[in-house]
Amino acid sequence: MARFNDPRVCFALSFASVGSAFLRNEPYYPNKLDKQLDDQVKKYLASPKGLKIDKTKKTVHLSNIFNWNRKDFIAKYGDIKKFRNLKPDMQAYLNFVTTDDLLGDGRYLYISEETAKYLKNGDYQIALEPYKWHLNEQP
Repeated sequence: MARFNDPRVCFALSFASVGSAFLRNEPYYPNKLDKQLDDQVKKYLASPKGLKIDKTKKTVHLSNIFNWNRKDFIAKYGDIKKFRNLKPDMQAYLNFVTTDDLLGDGRYLYISEETAKYLKNGDYQIALEPYKWHLNEQP
């Protein structure tokens, strides 16, 4: 992953397992790659395997994919001055998840405004979920 210098790639590669990134119905194209990678991240984080919030238990569950690519996330998102009360890896993961829309209109690239507000509130613990290696199956 380090050779790509872009943590979004880990949400685009599939290992044909339940916990893996979603398969696209089109190939990755150079002229559309940024949008395609953003779409993959958004889709993954919108699913319970990527990001799940349990407000009753005050727990934010993140995929272990973040931890596998810890160095990449810290290198790219560790210097952002949000979530400073967290350990460097968790700070970088949440900085990535709450990436602002580059158009500056206040929206977030990957999550809803409601989810971003909850994450910025900070009254929760973070749990990294074990990766689900079961093979994908047709329903």
